[in-house]
Amino acid sequence: MDIETLLRKAEQDGCMVVLNDIAPNRERSELVFRVPESVYDTPVSVLGIDEGTKNALQKQKITILENLLHRLALGKNAAKQLHIAQDAAEQVVNVVIETAYRSLSAPEKRDFWERILHNTDGDAM
Repeated sequence: MDIETLLRKAEQDGCMVVLNDIAPNRERSELVFRVPESVYDTPVSVLGIDEGTKNALQKQKITILENLLHRLALGKNAAKQLHIAQDAAEQVVNVVIETAYRSLSAPEKRDFWERILHNTDGDAM
């Protein structure tokens, strides 16, 4: 797929759908994100994750996206870092990626897809 197609598809279907289409076996924890500070204060309660996982995160004082990002940055095993089940951790990582992607400017989104397509070490941003 070319960059324009990726950009359109991500706007229409979401970043994670496109990532799963073009790199279905790539470990999401391999992606390195520079998340815009504008979303750091996003409450975990408004993220699209199930209530049980939200409650588990809030019990650990992970109440905003910034807290979540700091915890995820500690290691590649999100489930271990967040003390939640693997499937819940995958959901959280996907939501973080989607939230970060949506907060990017148009040029940053283009750069994201260019790096995904052309960089084999997983450094997306």
